[in-house]
Amino acid sequence: MSRVVVVVGATSGIGRVAAREFARRGDRLVLAARAPQTLEDVRAECAAEGADVLVVPTDVTAPGALAALADAAVARFGRIDAWVHTAAVTAYGRFDEVPGRIFDQVVRTDLLAAAEAARVALRHFRSTGSGTLVLTGSVLGHITAPYLSGYVAAKWGLTGLVRTLQQELRDLPDVHVCLVSPGSVDTPIYQRAANHLGLVGRPPPPVATPERVARAVVDCVARPRREVSVGRLNPLMRVGFTVLPGLYDVLVGPLMRRLGLADEPAPAHDGVLFAADPASEAVRGGWLPDVGHLLRHRRGAARVGRHAPPETGAVRRQRDHARRSVRLVWWAGDHSGAPRRERQLTIRVNRRTALGLGTIATAGTVLGAAAPASAADADADPGLTAEAAATPGRVAARVAEAYERETTRAGGNWQAYISVADAAGAPVVAVADDPDQRLEAYSVNKIAVATAVLDKVDRGLLTLDQRVDVTAAIVVPGGDGIFSLDNAYPSSVTLGHALAALLTVSDDTAVRLCGLVCPAAELNSLLVAKGFPNTQVEPVANPNRFFLGTSTPRETHELLRALVAGTLLSPASTAFLLNLLRSPIAFTDGIRRTMSSEERARVATKAGWFGSARHEAGVIFDAAGAAVLTYAIFADGQADADNFGSTHPAVQARARLGRVMMNATARLTGTGRRHRPSPRRPSNGG
Repeated sequence: MSRVVVVVGATSGIGRVAAREFARRGDRLVLAARAPQTLEDVRAECAAEGADVLVVPTDVTAPGALAALADAAVARFGRIDAWVHTAAVTAYGRFDEVPGRIFDQVVRTDLLAAAEAARVALRHFRSTGSGTLVLTGSVLGHITAPYLSGYVAAKWGLTGLVRTLQQELRDLPDVHVCLVSPGSVDTPIYQRAANHLGLVGRPPPPVATPERVARAVVDCVARPRREVSVGRLNPLMRVGFTVLPGLYDVLVGPLMRRLGLADEPAPAHDGVLFAADPASEAVRGGWLPDVGHLLRHRRGAARVGRHAPPETGAVRRQRDHARRSVRLVWWAGDHSGAPRRERQLTIRVNRRTALGLGTIATAGTVLGAAAPASAADADADPGLTAEAAATPGRVAARVAEAYERETTRAGGNWQAYISVADAAGAPVVAVADDPDQRLEAYSVNKIAVATAVLDKVDRGLLTLDQRVDVTAAIVVPGGDGIFSLDNAYPSSVTLGHALAALLTVSDDTAVRLCGLVCPAAELNSLLVAKGFPNTQVEPVANPNRFFLGTSTPRETHELLRALVAGTLLSPASTAFLLNLLRSPIAFTDGIRRTMSSEERARVATKAGWFGSARHEAGVIFDAAGAAVLTYAIFADGQADADNFGSTHPAVQARARLGRVMMNATARLTGTGRRHRPSPRRPSNGG
């Protein structure tokens, strides 16, 4: 049965995209916002997806309006299964210069109306015993920034409210309250803001797409979570705000003025705080410039000189944004041409970054602003990409941009942890997308299974040449791999043969063969002892059998880093395992799908697939065999779940991301031990 979902704030930005996505999933919708005509436009968009839609013009600050909205929903559909509240406004200005009525209206809209929505929705959910409330917060509900006092106060209040509600609802396990906290998002809220600062506001980079945030909102309804942070630097900023508040306060003002405000004067105005403006209702705010396109446009204009077309205001604003972004990237280096004051600030930032203290998300924001080439350039001109991403920080920014673009394009749920090796110290984190969520890892966990078996080999308890029996009872009928195809049982193979089948053709029967020599309980205890408590197989009644179990993106990533560092297994077992993962016949049609044979040999990778899940984890090496990039990417919920081929949306996304990662790291030198691939000698028989 389809769900009944109320979406408040459905005519713009995140709410509008979420409404469309709910419609695509077959939900019945109740859409609310202030502008009746725009509501009708959104109704038509959702109806085109086949949804049954009710629109209710609603001013969330009007007394009784949200209760009336709930009544209308129940009268039409009989119940409410989920309530999504995205309505929000903001205002720029120093606190003492913002009129009281402006500050109060921001708090009234962003906090008090959200609280009233929660009150109305939860009363209904208590009466039915189930339901999901999703409130849209902000990273500014966990940190602060100047010139946005009303918005910050409201979002901090909303964060506290959500936590309180989650505590109060522990007696109702089927009633959920979720908070989605994005960083900067490309929506019109900045243009629609009230302004008493005198300068136009804009989102500081890196800027997420509204589609990405809406996907998190929709996923919370399908799979409730207490809080979802959307923005690769949000966790770092929160740590920095807490751990080094003094340094954070020194940096946030200058960076806000440079990155969060445009060089355009703005007269004092109330924005849309007190009245709707249908003309400004849109999904995007136009804040995501294609820096590569802008720089090419500038070079082209220089070539054609007077024959260049006149520059529009939009192009000029995006060009200025691109110039500022590129200039700030150079801040992050140590270039003698930089002004003394700027260089001193950069030195302080980089020192803290080297210590791994998260307040320098501000510097990461600077790096994140660098996107020197477009998506097309990544495929068409590898040389350009390699030169543009010649430092670990720029590689990380390039990968982060590609990850956000490709995951948004593919849809569904994504969790990932990707890092770039840095000879100067700790790896540079490119992507940390919900990296600590424990998930079904499926065949990616075959790396962990092999690790446990090889640990026993290293301790002399097993040997690769010992034989294991392949009986008809142990073969998985119709499973992936080769053992289910030979129809000649019983037989026996060496343990090395079983591991090769496990990791190259992802053989399901090989999992059971490993269980014969390393039972589930022992396997899990070995992984815990090695520091991977979340990477665990799931035991069944037979102690020698198990499901492949769970892991987190971060833990899978760290297991791979330990493997290439030589701290996980002996040198011989490490070489054996990496050679299997780098085998050109490996059943991995994601990251390496568009690579040459030489490039494929530089990637050790393992994919996992089951149901709608499409995961992959691995390591990219430089030409000398040193690790240069490590990734763990988990995905599920995309369309075409029954398609296990290379045309699946998540596999295509990984293929494009893999191409970007290979190109971007082309000029980097890896760190640590070198692991050269075994030479490949194709044979024609004989």
